[in-house]
Amino acid sequence: WLPQPEWFGARSVEAQTEIEGSTLELYRAALHLRRELLVGDQSFDWIDLGVGVLAFARGSDVMCIANYGPTAVDLPAGDVIISSVPGVGTALPTDATVWVRPAAR
Repeated sequence: WLPQPEWFGARSVEAQTEIEGSTLELYRAALHLRRELLVGDQSFDWIDLGVGVLAFARGSDVMCIANYGPTAVDLPAGDVIISSVPGVGTALPTDATVWVRPAAR
């Protein structure tokens, strides 16, 4: 097996387990939420939030919004239930993704 670069160590399961904000813990939380939230209606709908934004809804309970554009994007009304970056409020910064529970209509 080829030797691994030194920087790989910081990205190992051992290094990221129980570390708040780590990629591993983000994925673990997302998998847990997916099992909890995605029951019942499993419809899938693309949502147009503009250029540089990938957004879709799963049922009526969860929206996933990823901002690949160069500027922040306003989020729809609702509660952010998981985010790839800390402190997301009403706008999603660039290079970030959130799951949103839309506000009741």
